[in-house]
Amino acid sequence: MPKSNLKGYPEEKDLNEYEILNLKNEAKLSERKRSCKIIHGRGDYQNRVYNYLLRDTYMQPHMHPMDYMNEEIMLIHGKLNIYQFDKIGSILLVEKLSCKGQAIIVKSKEWHTYTVESDYVVTYETMDGVYDPRTWKSMSTWAPRECDKNAVQYLRALKEEK
Repeated sequence: MPKSNLKGYPEEKDLNEYEILNLKNEAKLSERKRSCKIIHGRGDYQNRVYNYLLRDTYMQPHMHPMDYMNEEIMLIHGKLNIYQFDKIGSILLVEKLSCKGQAIIVKSKEWHTYTVESDYVVTYETMDGVYDPRTWKSMSTWAPRECDKNAVQYLRALKEEK
């Protein structure tokens, strides 16, 4: 996963304290323990979003299947580990983001997920392509689904790998 300077970061659209508090409250009430603020318009080619992630959120490893779907992730607050996997689920790489402004590119077709290593994380992410929930990402078959009872154990095992 290459480092990135994250083109197109919307400094004029930085989150204010009120927006961060709203995202925090939404994340606490969310079953997935995360929330987002979408800042692109419906049907836009470049997707831009702020994510608020609590420590115990779990995202099933996945990949974005189209060649142009490189995901750029910039850390705004907290500590985040991003994992890259091979096609059978073995960890290939762990990228640690711990300073505001650090960013990476997760290339299309790379299996990946993350763990939150602080109380919470705020990220700014971009990815090209018009959002379609049917084609946006492919979920791994070798890791538990987000609602699976084994997800907590899998998340714990990932965090121990760092």
